[in-house]
This record gives sequence, structure tokens and C-alpha cells, in this order.
Amino acid sequence: MIGRDARAVANFILDEADSIGIWLSNLALQKILYFAHGWSLVLHRRPLVRQSFEAWEHGPVIRDVYGAFKNHGSKPITKTRAVIFDVSTRSECIAKEYFEKQEEFLILDNLKYYGRINAFKLSTMTHTTGGPWDIVWSKKTEANIGMKISDQSILDFFMELKSKGNSH
Repeated sequence: MIGRDARAVANFILDEADSIGIWLSNLALQKILYFAHGWSLVLHRRPLVRQSFEAWEHGPVIRDVYGAFKNHGSKPITKTRAVIFDVSTRSECIAKEYFEKQEEFLILDNLKYYGRINAFKLSTMTHTTGGPWDIVWSKKTEANIGMKISDQSILDFFMELKSKGNSH
């Protein structure tokens, strides 16, 4: 399995966050996506999202998701949802996908755990020395178009977290 469209996962996170009274900025949303993706790689042995995370100044980012919500700046994302272009209808529509129950549980678990943490603290949590973001960010001069963070690097890091008894 190649993972879900990150915009659909982001929309699911935002819908669920709204229903439990958590307001997320683009920065917080990106980090929750990253953590959920990492734990999916470890616990389900498959990626949650198909787009690659990139190393940006404030941590891992999926460019498509950032673009969908950049107009919100640091404010909470309310009512707006990411859209995709539907080839069959030749129009834009809200990005949605069917999620298996285990994916829903994983996303909700990560939302409930990380969703109440300040966005800048979440960003700091992704900046662990020797972690996936740090490895790419510290090698900015090397050829890595888009500063892509590999799923293997994310998996290795989250496996290490799990082995230390940190499931979040």
C-alpha cells in the first residue's frame, strides 16, 4: 500500500479536531500528520500518507497540505478543507478517502495525544538531534531536491522511540 493522500488525512484530522474542540494551525497539523505517519510505519508497517515530508525550518512539512492551508498563517484552521482536482468531474472537490478502522484509531490517538501540545513545542519535538528532520536539514548543501525526508529514516527513528518505551 502506498498510503493515503495527505490532504485527505489532514481533512480527517481537522474534522475530528473540530468535533473534540481542538483548534489546529497549519504548523500543528503538519506535525500531527508527521507523528501519525511515523507511528503508522512502525505499528502497521505501511505509510499513512503517500506524499513525502520535506525538511522545512519549523520541521517536517508536506507541501500539498501546507499549500492548502497557508492562508491561515498561524491561526486555527476552521471550515476550510484541502481540495483536490477530480479528473472525472474536471472540478475541485474536498479531499476525502475511506480509512480502515485501524487507520482511524491511529490518527485519532495521535490527534488526542499531540493535538493539545503547543504547535511550536511540536515543532521542537521534530528537531531531535540525529532525527529524520535534523539529518536532512543539517545536510542542506547536499543534493536533495525538495529536502525530502525518507520513510526509512522516519521508520528507523520511530522504531528507536518505540524501543525506548515511548509510544508517543
